This record gives sequence, C-alpha cells and structure tokens, in this order.
Amino acid sequence: MKESPQYPIGTVARLSGFSTHQLRKWESRLGLLIPDRADNGRRYYTVQQLERLKILRRLINSGYRIGDLAKIGEEQWYTLDPDLDSGPAHRELRVSVVGTMICAVLEANAHDIPTSIKLEPQKGRLTVDMLESIGDVDVIVSELRTVTQQDV
Repeated sequence: MKESPQYPIGTVARLSGFSTHQLRKWESRLGLLIPDRADNGRRYYTVQQLERLKILRRLINSGYRIGDLAKIGEEQWYTLDPDLDSGPAHRELRVSVVGTMICAVLEANAHDIPTSIKLEPQKGRLTVDMLESIGDVDVIVSELRTVTQQDV
C-alpha cells in the first residue's frame, strides 16, 4: 500500500499561510504539530497536520493567540468557532467526479484522499440528465476529452 502524501515545510507554509519560521518555532517552543523527519533532517507534514494548521489559521485570524491555543489543546479548538463544529470530520465535502478516466485514477489513489471528502464517481460523460441526477453536491469535477486537430 502506498504511503499517505507528506509535504515539505515550504509547501506547508504556502498552503497554510504561516511562515516556515513560525512553523519551526511552534514545533520547538509549543510542541505543536511535530512533523516527521527524513534521514537528512528535513521536516515533512501529513495532510492531517496541514488541515490542523488551516484550523489554527482560522482561529488566529479570529483573534486567538497561538500560545493560548497550544495550551488548551486541539480538542478545544472546535468549541471556539461554531463553524468548525465538533472536529476534523465536522462536515463531509461531497464531490461528484464525472468521467471514466478520472474515476479510474481516483479509485486507484483512494487511499490518498482525505476522509473528509466523499467522492461520488459518475462514469460516462456529463449531460444535463446526469447533472439533475447528481443532486446536492459541493463540487462537480468533470473530465473533458482532449480536442485534437481532427475535431477542429
């Protein structure tokens, strides 16, 4: 089985909106989000750690201090912002994926997809009838066939 993806500190900094300096200090001073280390000492973060950083970003933007958040612990973060509900699985993102090839790729890599995302594969081409049958989803991802010179 393939391992879950891990991201280097620079990528995590860009995706979370925190600097690499902040991430290192929080790790050393507060013990927050201890990343895995490669043999060369480089830090690598999991998808779950990145999600926690996004929650921290939201709480800090709401006026909470990182030191206070570290003291109360992650379980309590969800009580500070009602939109976070009760935890990481607070709301499942429903994604309808339309197309034979894209469905096959996603099914082969299902272990890399966060559990907060519910994929609803729809093999075939996107049509008006299919759109009506898909129902209430958050995102629709549709495969488009490649246009060749012969099609033009």
